[in-house]
Amino acid sequence: MRGYRTSRPQVALTNRRRGGWALACVRALIVIALWATIPVGIAATVFLSSYLERVPPTPDLELMRSPHASEIVTTDGTRVGGLIRGRRPHVPHEAIPARVKFAFLAAEDDAFFEHEGFDPIAIARAFLRNRAAGRVVEGGSTLTQQLAKSVVSNEESYDRKIVELFLARRIEARYSKSEILEVYLNQIYLGAGAQGVAAAAEIYFDKTLPELTWAESALLAGITNSPTALNPFRNPDRALKRRRLILRRMVTLGVMSQDEADAHTREPLTLRDDWDGDEDTAPYASVEARELLKQMYGDDAMETGGYQATLSLSPTLQDHARASVARGLRAVDRRQGYRGPLAHVAEGYWEPFERRAAKVYGTKEGSWSPVPMRPYVGLVRDV
Repeated sequence: MRGYRTSRPQVALTNRRRGGWALACVRALIVIALWATIPVGIAATVFLSSYLERVPPTPDLELMRSPHASEIVTTDGTRVGGLIRGRRPHVPHEAIPARVKFAFLAAEDDAFFEHEGFDPIAIARAFLRNRAAGRVVEGGSTLTQQLAKSVVSNEESYDRKIVELFLARRIEARYSKSEILEVYLNQIYLGAGAQGVAAAAEIYFDKTLPELTWAESALLAGITNSPTALNPFRNPDRALKRRRLILRRMVTLGVMSQDEADAHTREPLTLRDDWDGDEDTAPYASVEARELLKQMYGDDAMETGGYQATLSLSPTLQDHARASVARGLRAVDRRQGYRGPLAHVAEGYWEPFERRAAKVYGTKEGSWSPVPMRPYVGLVRDV
């Protein structure tokens, strides 16, 4: 038996330990990494929980669909006041033309139907561009985030932004894309007192939504970027430049061809020339009705009350009365003759006044393009 040799292969014991130290180090690193994730995970959980506690309840979009703003009408139904700041005639999703939806999605959130409340790529892109520019030149908020912002606050801070992200995700989880888009288009502020696309169509173009052209839809969508600076009543050139950008964006997204966009770009800007804020027919009666509503139902009765105040006056008779008073005042003025200026402006006052006027009316110093039928405050510098 001692000289017996088996035919089975012999395996050296050292083969089992080949690479043993390297393998042990790798295993140790894996264990350390796994243990290290525990405090990181705990810290992340605490961090997120602190923000989750601050997220407000998911807003009820059904309440936001209701006609919030109050209005003042005469006995024949003519609107003579109200529905100015906070004006929101609500339009259901199916009644909003596709061209209006396409224009706003191209302007604000072209990935709306793909994301789930926020767009990480858009946020990262905006962060890098703003950092490179040293100022805010691009926003990364989705339509849902903008809707959430109206519930959270308008504070510009990273804390508010994080809370907004959580709330946007909750809104997306509860409501459909169509519901979110409907409320957004009825809530968005578009300058000149227009709260929502229907109000903007009437204020700027004296049209209903179905009557808007592609060019007009693109112009309204462009106003969202800066409702004051891009108000076409004040800055038509800037509004048209923004309109061109929106039309080009829709070409990129495949909404229209380049030839179609060029044709829409050539469409002249035709704004209504009689918009005076809705309170020209009976201004004093309208102001009195506003004050009564505030006394009876609170300071926000006009913007969020949803009331309708009916005045017992006739618009036709009111116009005749105002015209008669105006004729009488002009006749008295002619009989009495010129009585001199109301006041003399001290030397050196003109330049500060011009700067303030340029800021208010959005014009460059020394230049100005008055809008017909719009009242202005000014000085006579030279005669």
